[in-house]
Amino acid sequence: EDIFSIKKFTAKVEIVKDVTYDIKEITLRLLKPAEIHFKAGQYMQLHVPPYAKVRQSVSRAYSISSSPDNTDHLQFLIRRVPEGLCTTWVHDYLKEGEEINITGPFGDFFIRDTDKDMIFVAGGSGKAPVKSMLEYLSSHKSTRRMGYFFGAREIKDLYYTEKFMELQETLADFTYYPVLSQPTEDCGWSGRCGYVMSYFDEFLKDPQNTEAYLCGSPGMIAAVVKDLMKRGLSEDNIFYDSFA
Repeated sequence: EDIFSIKKFTAKVEIVKDVTYDIKEITLRLLKPAEIHFKAGQYMQLHVPPYAKVRQSVSRAYSISSSPDNTDHLQFLIRRVPEGLCTTWVHDYLKEGEEINITGPFGDFFIRDTDKDMIFVAGGSGKAPVKSMLEYLSSHKSTRRMGYFFGAREIKDLYYTEKFMELQETLADFTYYPVLSQPTEDCGWSGRCGYVMSYFDEFLKDPQNTEAYLCGSPGMIAAVVKDLMKRGLSEDNIFYDSFA
């Protein structure tokens, strides 16, 4: 069933906007086919046409940041990678109104159908699949206990803060934990500082009855998995999407 759901889509770029100095939010309206069905947490392959000095088409994988309930639109959060072929195109060349091609959905990073507590850990553009998951859980009135630890460097790296504070109101039992690792002295930040793992005990009550959903670099994933297992989570209950 998952294999047969993978298709090539043509889509129109409706919105390109900055959410931070290095992350753009891209919203696409599907044209052909005009509808998609996917699981929150999955990703698509974005096909980049030749541009500037790039002579060949390239493809890169990006997590969907919109909810599966929105079947005729897709949203992505794409962080600029220095000299990245795809991110340079998105940040410097992609325009609203263009038509582009995408393929998917792919991936086995999705919500498991249990009643376990859920701890989410992601920073930067890793927020994309977590946003999709939490919006889906909110619209479906989930009563599961959830906590999202978002790690950022400085206050300028925080985004969608209001969205996630609103989810604390719409979800039955959800807490958002933004943590800054290197806040500047004059930024006015009075929240949590350091590394997200230092604050896991604020959320974890029953590690054996907790699932973890992680998105980030291989190094971050490895460190968080090790920490969670030390705290009593089973490796079978830790799910992640690792990207370089």
